[in-house]
Amino acid sequence: MIKFIRNNKINAFYIILISFLGIILRYKLLEYKSDDLIEFLNPWYNFIKTHGGFHALKYSFADYTPPYLYIMAVGTYLKLSSIIYLKAVSIIFDYIAAITVALIVKKKYNSANIYLSAYTIILFLPTVVLNSSYWAQCDIIFTTFILLSIYMLANNKITLSTIFYAVSFTFKLQAIFIAPLYLILLLKKKFKIRHLAVFVVVYIFSVLPAVYMGGSLSKLLTVYLNQSSEYTSLTKNAPTLFMLYPQNVNQELATYMGIAFTMFLVLSLCLIQIHYLKDISYENIIELAFIFVLVVPYFLPRMHDRYFFLADVFSVIYAFYFPKRKIGVLIVPVVSLFVYINSLFHIRYIPFRILSVVLFLTIVYVLFKYFQRIRKSYLYLQ
Repeated sequence: MIKFIRNNKINAFYIILISFLGIILRYKLLEYKSDDLIEFLNPWYNFIKTHGGFHALKYSFADYTPPYLYIMAVGTYLKLSSIIYLKAVSIIFDYIAAITVALIVKKKYNSANIYLSAYTIILFLPTVVLNSSYWAQCDIIFTTFILLSIYMLANNKITLSTIFYAVSFTFKLQAIFIAPLYLILLLKKKFKIRHLAVFVVVYIFSVLPAVYMGGSLSKLLTVYLNQSSEYTSLTKNAPTLFMLYPQNVNQELATYMGIAFTMFLVLSLCLIQIHYLKDISYENIIELAFIFVLVVPYFLPRMHDRYFFLADVFSVIYAFYFPKRKIGVLIVPVVSLFVYINSLFHIRYIPFRILSVVLFLTIVYVLFKYFQRIRKSYLYLQ
């Protein structure tokens, strides 16, 4: 990227200008205090600040994993308000994510106009902007590490890819949405068993600073188990399949059925990929990544309004890799935007049942194109 900027002043000027406009846009949103910031993030930040900074990590006061609490703890030593600091961290990752997406797109197109377009779209994607600078959420952080992991696959740096994916998982459980892709890569022998060990080591190392400060190892390693039991509704303002369920449905039964069906669908896709394609190309990896981050949260129960954030970002990458399908998939961040408007401003322009149907039709379209491509590749190899 540095070499590119030095060799092309026009493109360098464009990057500086568009990046500056992105900062201005985000700056305008910094003062807004979301409900999550008021009810959770700010109290956690203040608790850390009043209990000795990093030493506060020995207490169980938040349902987030340690890595994000470490970031919070660093902020307590700076002369910044919690709202500015927490949003600034996420905004920095907005830019890292945009650069990484540009690099991923550059693997297919060695055209500055195209991969700079990808950079711009991610930087100004409404859900990306709102998530970090308005909502003060950190979904962009775990998403960025997944993007870095996917980019490393293009360079055949499997260990680095594993490390980045593991780091992503230490920030958010939603990183599991893309786990089936790595299962396929493992079964295709792109990944080795030792890479599973790398994943485990990274996760354990992520909690050690908190353990050193006096935190309970067992509690720190089971944060995700506690999170999964906090919310029992079939969907929390997420346009999933469960928006179409009748209100009097048996929620416990529907939960088990949703998990079982999602596992069946995911395993079926994995088996189809493994059986019908002898090798897996980078283009295929991008396609599968988007499919999984869209399909898994749609069919799983207990999803939240922000859980399609990964799908929003990967829909952009998918649209660049499969430009003939862009109209069919870029509807995903549009659906997410309507969900965000409802969650942030309490305005529901479109009923969530309709949004759920739209996402379902998008999934059908993407899977149809996938199976069509699989069939052509299989027949070609015969």
